[in-house]
Amino acid sequence: VKAKESADQKDEEGTGAFWERGPLSGFDGVEVMSNTHTKVACDRKKKAKAHQEIPFPEELKKHVPKSLEITGKKVTWFRPTSLEELCEITKKHPNTKIVVGNTEVGIEAKFKFCHYPFQASPVLIPEMNRLELRADCFTMGASVSLTSIQEFLTIMLEKLPQHQRDSPQAVLDQLRWFSSTQIRNVGCLGGNLVTASPISDLCPVFLATDSVLTFAKKGEDNKIVYRSLPIAKFFLNYRKVDLRPSEVLVSVSLPLTKSLEYVSAYKQARRREDDIAIVTSCIKFQLVKGISHAETKAKEEGTKIEPEGYEGYYIESARLGYGGVWKTPTRAKQTEDYLSGQPLTLATIQEAVGMLAKDFPLNVKTPGGMPEYRKTLCASFLYKFFIRLSKTLKIDALSEKEMSAIVPFVRPPSKGQQTFQVNPQQRQAIGKPVVHRSAKIQVSGEAIYIDDLAPKYKMLYAALVLSTVPHGEIVKIDASPALSIDGVEGYYDAKDLKGLNAVGHMGDEELFASNTVHCVGQVIGVVVAETHKLAVEAAKEVKIEYKQLPAILSIEDAVKAKSFLGEEGGYTLERG
Repeated sequence: VKAKESADQKDEEGTGAFWERGPLSGFDGVEVMSNTHTKVACDRKKKAKAHQEIPFPEELKKHVPKSLEITGKKVTWFRPTSLEELCEITKKHPNTKIVVGNTEVGIEAKFKFCHYPFQASPVLIPEMNRLELRADCFTMGASVSLTSIQEFLTIMLEKLPQHQRDSPQAVLDQLRWFSSTQIRNVGCLGGNLVTASPISDLCPVFLATDSVLTFAKKGEDNKIVYRSLPIAKFFLNYRKVDLRPSEVLVSVSLPLTKSLEYVSAYKQARRREDDIAIVTSCIKFQLVKGISHAETKAKEEGTKIEPEGYEGYYIESARLGYGGVWKTPTRAKQTEDYLSGQPLTLATIQEAVGMLAKDFPLNVKTPGGMPEYRKTLCASFLYKFFIRLSKTLKIDALSEKEMSAIVPFVRPPSKGQQTFQVNPQQRQAIGKPVVHRSAKIQVSGEAIYIDDLAPKYKMLYAALVLSTVPHGEIVKIDASPALSIDGVEGYYDAKDLKGLNAVGHMGDEELFASNTVHCVGQVIGVVVAETHKLAVEAAKEVKIEYKQLPAILSIEDAVKAKSFLGEEGGYTLERG
């Protein structure tokens, strides 16, 4: 290494300050020579200028991405550059999985062990990555990231007249609390819709605003055929949508609101940020002034307009989209039918709350639990929407205390303070501000965990084989499909144990279920393989035949069967 050092830098500043700034901080230039005679020139002044403005490489500006096809042992991955090419792929392989951010497919592959042999990335397809403001709607490409949508709508919102802002604002309100920034950066709009999660944050917004989906596929004549579908017809069943074979979701059209049309979105989760919802909702009312409603009604009925009783606003039409109350994102259609044509009053809203209970008859067996709380949230969101309309339209129907329910929540930056006393004569660590032994290596990232350790020579990995029935006798275990996989070294269960097959404080539980399983997930055996992923995949290949036995699956069933903990030879906790 050849270097020119500034005069007596270390002597003037001290060795500590010199190394704190960096051993090369005082050098005008450094030239590094390697054994391969490669030279790397580093000029300090040029580096400083480069940090101020780094031009984008001209070569990359001219670069035209090409289509890719990568074939592996189990998966073939495509990256088409046109919609026609993507439709050709899906026509040839109808089960092709469209992957953008891998936020859902990654979970399905890792935890649900789903396998998708054909995958395609649409990130270079113009039609699926377009964001456009049209006369009456926003058109958003299906593979556009949620962060890009958030940024686009925020900018476009300022260019819209006030009465057209509600629907895009509802999307922004939901994106504000949608997962984390990292997920929004890669997750796309189309994936959120096609996944059809019952507790989706965005689906209720598109339901309430009558958004329209556009699909594409190759027809019999090898030309692209487009199909438009109102989103209300898209969700068929739990995680089932009206996406036909070979079809691709291209875009979503979000209608802009009209005059006297109001939309608001709501979400309630266990914590405010980065959490899935308990209930989500989006509500839209199209209002008309009282006299307009009276004229329309009188014309339909062939009567005269009464001079009294038509002041204020009427609900011409209503849309109430909800998530977390049914097996799909859904609408409260009975409540919508009741609200249409009703005056916008507190009495109308109170009556509509009762209708919501008919739309969503939740009970104790509802997946996710908390049926009463969820029904309360459904009603609360509708009431909160009425409060918002009361303030906007200056309807004097609520108290100041009730109006405070729509004040935006602003959380200041968190801070903490700890006050303690130190006794210098105390020798023990208790009561003293002693740094945790592992604190420094943990915060610096130097702590070594199991996954950080290099694998040992001939080290194997294990994965458990678990019961898939709540109660049953084990009739037969066939591990041959797992053992036939290259890299799988063995399968072991109760018959392979040489010691006691018992665990627990009382020794009353089996390590490996030998004859009978008593719950889903009870350990039956273990597979060992060269890698953890291979062991997990092989464990799923072990075939187990059961003889089903009656199972107790609820508290009511347990009471009926008189199955109580601590009775008939069980144990009772007397002290502890």
